[in-house]
Amino acid sequence: MKSGTGVLSMAVPKCPCSCRIGFPMRRTLALRADLRMACQLIGRLGVTAAPVVESVKVLLEQLDGCDEPAAKQYSLACKALTHWPEFSDVLEQALLDSDREAVYSFAHDMRELSVRSFRPDLLARFLAWPTERQEDFVGSLGTLPDNADFLFQVATSNALKDVRAKAIATLAWEYGGTSAATDAWLAAPDEVKDSHEGMQAILYRLGDSDVRPAVLENILRLAAASSSRNLLLDAARELPLAQCGFAVEAAKAALLEQHGHPWQSSRTS
Repeated sequence: MKSGTGVLSMAVPKCPCSCRIGFPMRRTLALRADLRMACQLIGRLGVTAAPVVESVKVLLEQLDGCDEPAAKQYSLACKALTHWPEFSDVLEQALLDSDREAVYSFAHDMRELSVRSFRPDLLARFLAWPTERQEDFVGSLGTLPDNADFLFQVATSNALKDVRAKAIATLAWEYGGTSAATDAWLAAPDEVKDSHEGMQAILYRLGDSDVRPAVLENILRLAAASSSRNLLLDAARELPLAQCGFAVEAAKAALLEQHGHPWQSSRTS
């Protein structure tokens, strides 16, 4: 199967291209070389009315008319990159209709999936999607700053706990320069806090001194409520040794469980 780039090697040279488009020469040459890059520039610059717009639309229509699935997938990714409102319904429908592998493939092709490619009422529409699709979508939004606010909205919404935890995890892993992940986690109900994905992500942020007291207080409370020794040990692994007193008894119990009491081994030897 030909890749999207391979299909474009025949289509892109047909693209009318001149300095009259208004792009600097470097961007004009990029348009000739790669439709994806052209769509990316269009989206970043907010271009909606210029000769290049019609040229790009013609190329996208040509790709849509191809029999190769790779060409259609490439066209979809390029449409998303333009951030043109006219493509928002097409993108949303593709995410909902495709099988899970196709959604992952689309997100991989995109590499820069932005909520700006969808309608302004995306959150309300998103909450009506199947849960599996919601998780896939928030997991693919970890590239652009555009997406941080939406992820926070999902993390603090009435979505199911696994979806909220996925949004918190994406914020923690991909947007670590902000307090959004910990703010969302601290505001969440216990069922979201205690979910595996959200908890592992927030433990990763436990080393940040500014949020450590509030996060640690909640972790200790959750551990006590569930009698979770492992949760205490996981938290201790993220902290300097001098601050791990809360996990001493849990560590002793784990050692005894694994190796037995020293006097037992000496009596049996």
